[in-house]
Amino acid sequence: MVPPANPTAEHEVASYLADVGAVYVARFDHQPGDLADRLVAYRTTSYAAVGRLSGLGLDAIGIACTGASYPLGRDGDARWAADLSDVTNTRVVTAAGALLSVADETRSRRVTLVSPYPNWLTESARSFWEGCGYTVPTTVPVENDSIYTTTADASRAAIERALAEIADHDHGDDIVVVAGTGAATADAIDGLAPGSPCPIVSSNLALARALAGTVGSDRSTSTAMAELDRWVDRRAMSPAHSDRPAAERSIEGPTR
Repeated sequence: MVPPANPTAEHEVASYLADVGAVYVARFDHQPGDLADRLVAYRTTSYAAVGRLSGLGLDAIGIACTGASYPLGRDGDARWAADLSDVTNTRVVTAAGALLSVADETRSRRVTLVSPYPNWLTESARSFWEGCGYTVPTTVPVENDSIYTTTADASRAAIERALAEIADHDHGDDIVVVAGTGAATADAIDGLAPGSPCPIVSSNLALARALAGTVGSDRSTSTAMAELDRWVDRRAMSPAHSDRPAAERSIEGPTR
C-alpha cells in the first residue's frame, strides 16, 4: 500500500524483491488537506484500503508510508499492523516497523537520520526514534523541493554528509536511516553500502527485507540487502554487542 502520489516505493520495493516473488501495489485514496492531515487519513482509511488487495492470495502486505507511523510510537505502530493483519488475515508490515527491526537486528543505538521531509515531519521522525530508545545525535536534510522530487543524487549527497558527521567516533552503535518511502534512495545506497563504516537502510529497503523475511526468503540479489545481512552477522559475533539481543527478522502475523 502506497500513498497516491508516491512515485518511488512501488519501483524500489519491487526491485529489491525481484528474485523473491511477485509484488502487487494498491494506493490509498487521495485525501484532502495538508500533509499532516493526509498522514492521519491514510491510517484511518487503511482498513478499507487494504481490501483492494483481497483475493490475490498474498503472503504479506507492506504499508509504504513511514510518516503515518511516527505519531504512534513503536507499540502503536505494532498495534496498527496487527489490526490490519486481523482485517486481512495476512501478515502486515509497516515501513516504520521494518526500520525498527533492522535497527534492532544490527544492535544499533545511534541513529543518524537522513530526512527528505519538511522540518516538522523530520522532528516527528526524530521523536519516534528517540521514543523507541535510540539516540539521534543529528539529522541531515536532503536537498529537494518535496519528498517526491528527491533524486538519487540528492540522497547520495545527504548520505555522504551523514557518514561524514559520524566519521570521528567509533561506529559500533551507529546506523544511518534514510527516511521516507517516496525518496529515491536505492541507487545511492547500493553505491555507498559496500565499505560503509556502519549499516545504511532506507524505508523501502527495510520494508522489502521484512516482506522477504515473512516468507522465509533470502533469495534477493540486492547489494544493499546483502550488506544489511552482513552487518547483522558481524555485530552478532562482536563481543561488544553480546549483551544486546537482536530482534527476530521474521515479523509475526496470522497465517492464512
